[in-house]
Amino acid sequence: MKQINRLRAAPASMAMAICLLATVNPAQAQTAPAEEKGGEEIIVTGSRIRHDPLDQAAPVVFVDNEDIARTGLSSVADVLQRLPSSGGALNGKFNNSGNFGNPPDGGGVGAGAAEIDLRFLGSRRTLVLVDGLRYVNGASASGIPGSTDLNSIPEGLVDRVEVLLDGASPIYGSDAIAGVVNIITKKNFDGLAASAQVGQYRQGDGTTQNYGLTWGTKNDNSGTTLVVGVNYVKQDRVSSADRSISLFPNPGSTSCLGGGCSSATPLGRFLVNNPADGTGLNLTLKSAVGGRPRFDPLDPTGPNSDFKGFTTLDRFNFAPFNLILTPSERYGVFVNFGQDLGSRTHFAFKGVYNRRNSRNQAAPIPLFVGPDSGNGNLLDTISIDVTNPFNPFGVTLDSGANGGTRNYDFIARRFVEVGTRRFAQSVDTYYFAGTLDGSFDIGEREWHWDASAIYSENTARQVFLGNVNAQRLQQALGPVSACTGACVPFNIFGGAGSITQAQIDFVTFVERDRSRQTLKDFTANLTGDLFELPAGSVGLAVGVEHRVLRGSFSPDPIVAA
Repeated sequence: MKQINRLRAAPASMAMAICLLATVNPAQAQTAPAEEKGGEEIIVTGSRIRHDPLDQAAPVVFVDNEDIARTGLSSVADVLQRLPSSGGALNGKFNNSGNFGNPPDGGGVGAGAAEIDLRFLGSRRTLVLVDGLRYVNGASASGIPGSTDLNSIPEGLVDRVEVLLDGASPIYGSDAIAGVVNIITKKNFDGLAASAQVGQYRQGDGTTQNYGLTWGTKNDNSGTTLVVGVNYVKQDRVSSADRSISLFPNPGSTSCLGGGCSSATPLGRFLVNNPADGTGLNLTLKSAVGGRPRFDPLDPTGPNSDFKGFTTLDRFNFAPFNLILTPSERYGVFVNFGQDLGSRTHFAFKGVYNRRNSRNQAAPIPLFVGPDSGNGNLLDTISIDVTNPFNPFGVTLDSGANGGTRNYDFIARRFVEVGTRRFAQSVDTYYFAGTLDGSFDIGEREWHWDASAIYSENTARQVFLGNVNAQRLQQALGPVSACTGACVPFNIFGGAGSITQAQIDFVTFVERDRSRQTLKDFTANLTGDLFELPAGSVGLAVGVEHRVLRGSFSPDPIVAA
C-alpha cells in the first residue's frame, strides 16, 4: 500500500477554504514517479483534493533518500540548492552574520542557517512543509526571518522531498509565491539502519562527518508503526586564505588593484581639512607611530610629517580573514508514531528536536567615524577633540552634528588589535505535530477528513566578539576632561599596535543577541467527490485553519541603545 501524504495549509491565520476540481484525462498530464503510475489516489503537493498525480498540471520534482545519500552531502538544503530551479540562498558557505544582520525589515541574516530559494524570488517566498504541515520559521539571532532553516530538520528523518515548482499562493498564501517544498518523513520502516560518512576536500580541510541511526517497527495486526532516529553532523571550516582564488575580495585578483579592498586600514585613512588653508586632504600613515603622529600643515606629506597620500595599494585586504566554509555541528532526534484506531481512523504523532552550533568570522572591525562614514548611527556624529592626546591636527575634528563647522569627512581605522570578529550561534528547534484522520461513506462515495495540531519553537542565541561600543568610543575621542573614571583616551591615529589593552577594554564589549519564533497551527479538512462529469469526477475540499506565529528579536542592550 502506497504512502498517503496529506497536505494541510491555509493562506491566513484563520481561514476557510473550499476547492472544486474536475479531473482530466491522465494521458494529458505530467510525469510522476514510476511507482505511482498505477493511478492510485493520493494527495499531491500543491492541492487539497485527492487525485492521481498524473493529473497534476504543475511540475513536481521528487528527491528521495537514496538520491540524497548518493550526493554525499550532509544537508537537505545542499541537495535542494542543486536543483536547476534553485536560486541563491543561505548555506554553509555564507559567512556573514551581524554584518548584514538587523536589517530594517527585521528579516535577519545569520550564518549557519540553510534555506531554499526557488527562481531567485527569495527564501521567504518558498514555503517549506513537513508531511504537508507547516514548519516553524528559522531564528538567526540577527532578526526574525520569514523563511525556514532546513538545517533544523534532521537528515535521517527525511524519506523524500517533493518540490512544487509553480507558485501556490492561492492555496498556501504569499509565502508560497515561488513554490512549495514538502519534506516527507519516514513512517513505515522496519529494522535498524546505521550510516557513517567522512569526507574532506583534496586540500585536506573542510572535513565533514555525518552519522545516523534509525530504528523502526510496524505491526500490521495492531496497525502500529514507530520510527525513531538520531543524527550527528560536524563540518569543519575552510579559510579564504587557503585558496588562491579567494585571497583577495575580487576572485582571482593578486592585489588590491583588482578592486574590492577596504579603505579602513591598520595605518588609517584620514579625510580631513588642512587647518592651515582648509583644503581637503586624503592621508594615511607612512608607518605605525607609537604615540601621536607628526603633522606639518605647510607640507602634510613632507619629511616633517608622518603622513603620506592615500592610494589604492594602501587599502586593506580583508579577504584572508574570512571563511568560505563555516564550521558547524548539528545533532538531532526524531520520532514518528502511527496507530490505527479502528478500520477507518488513524492517529499520527511526530516529534523533532535539533541543536545547531555554528560559527563564523570576519576581518577585524573597520572603525569609520565622521559625517561621511555611512554607519547610520552615533559613529557618524563623533567629533575628535583637540585635547585628545593623540590628535595631531591641532584642532577639533568637528562632524558638524552639534552645530559646529564641519572640517573632516571621516577617519577609517582597521581595529587589528582586537582581532577578528567572531560569531557563535546556538539554535534549538522543537517540533511536535499530532494528526487524526479517517474516512466515511456518503452513498457510494468515500470522504476523507483530518484534524491536526502543531506546536513548534525555534530559539537562537548569538555571541559576537570584537565589536565596539560607539558611545564609549565617542567619550574616549572627546574632550579629555570628559574622559573620567574607567575612560581611557583612544588613539585612532597611530596605526597598527598603537591601541593599548586599556583602550581596547574600555571601548569593546561582548555582544549577545537572541531571537525566538513559535508556531501554533490547528487545521481541519474534509475532501471527497461530489458527482461525475464526462471528463471525470468533481472533487470538493473544505477546511479551516487557525495559525498563530510569534517572533521576537532581542538585540544586545548596547546595540539597541
